Amino acid sequence: MGENDVCFMGQHFPVCLLKVKLLFIQGSRNVLPLQGLYLKSMASNKASLVLQPLDSTDFVSTLRSFWRMLQSCVGPEGGIKILISGASYATFTSSSHRLLSNITLSNPICVFINQIMQSQINTYGDHGLYTGILITSLLENILSHHIGLSVPAAAGVIGQLNSSLQSLFDLSCIKLKVDFSTVKQLLPLVKSVLSSKPTCGLTGAEIQNLQLSIVKGFLQTTNKTVGDVIVECTEASEMKSQLFPGILYQISYDDISAILHEKCNKNGCITLVLFNIMLTGEETSKISESRGVKLEGPKNDDSFVRAALKLFEQIAELHIEIVACQKVVHPTLSLYLKRKGILLLDRMGTELTHAVEKLSGATPISSIRHCPHDPDCLRSLCGTVEALKLIEHGQKFYVLLEKAGSSIATLVAHAPNEEATRELKVSYLHAQSFSSLSVK
Repeated sequence: MGENDVCFMGQHFPVCLLKVKLLFIQGSRNVLPLQGLYLKSMASNKASLVLQPLDSTDFVSTLRSFWRMLQSCVGPEGGIKILISGASYATFTSSSHRLLSNITLSNPICVFINQIMQSQINTYGDHGLYTGILITSLLENILSHHIGLSVPAAAGVIGQLNSSLQSLFDLSCIKLKVDFSTVKQLLPLVKSVLSSKPTCGLTGAEIQNLQLSIVKGFLQTTNKTVGDVIVECTEASEMKSQLFPGILYQISYDDISAILHEKCNKNGCITLVLFNIMLTGEETSKISESRGVKLEGPKNDDSFVRAALKLFEQIAELHIEIVACQKVVHPTLSLYLKRKGILLLDRMGTELTHAVEKLSGATPISSIRHCPHDPDCLRSLCGTVEALKLIEHGQKFYVLLEKAGSSIATLVAHAPNEEATRELKVSYLHAQSFSSLSVK
């Protein structure tokens, strides 16, 4: 087994896959992959082309092992998997999402099934694992010829079953009515998800507290449509989960300034402008542990800084009070904003940037040079928040952006260690998707 291989149930899943391609043989009523063609690298840095019938013993054995791997992730009886990378980094998980994200499949059919599972999650928000188990089981039985049917005949039966199941799903008798005036129906649903993930490291009392916060966040952000609950998982020994209305932006103690206190004490709407680009020009930038940016290279892109300063001058003239940026900001621009009394929220990341866009109604600016310099046009790109608060929670500091009537909240949850925080976030997203299905 190679250095970057993963072994499960006696089957090796090498991470050296370069490309996957399927050859299809068309039958009378279906198109089914009957031969796998894939390209993988060898130890001598050469590539080899492998052509193998999909009903061969090796392919069927791999499918069976893949099915057993997926089956081991189902429910509270799902076992904990330990994945060790080539760099000897260990991942502990009972989640199929984290499992498949940390291994690379070399079998083209397994890759294809994994893509179908992801498509199921992207389309319907859940049940990707069960989809993978069903498809793998069907293929394993068909290709091993255990059911005594030819491939075209089996495909015809599956097509008929699919049509019948689709008609059943539309029947009102199998749909449950959910009473949103009480939490009695949603709490057991969320608890079943959280209690099935032992690697989250939560006690019974902590599960009870967290499930209540998840349901509360779901109900608070759901109106005619399902809102957004941002989850912040932190490592802590003793700290209850807590739900905040709005968006939490984490800061350090050194970021607490007179400008921040001034904005937090202001009454009325606060105007902000949002950038989703790196405001450092074309230089190579190195992010330090603090919020500073060290520029490297023989010379800086002065033209970019001048163009950005010109835009920031207009921002100051329009009395815009917050500049929010998805990525890093040039120290010269940061210093200018500080001198003008404008609060800078930088390195927000993709999730928070989308949330700020939705909460405030701002239009993200993606180019400094092509940004409109007309004051009315620039003002039309701005958004507003109604309140800004400084929050201390679990020995960490946050800025809370609030707006009445918004469908966005932030849930701060905790786990005993770093690995458990990753598992908890995946479990929360699973519980959230379960709750969201109740309004569809």
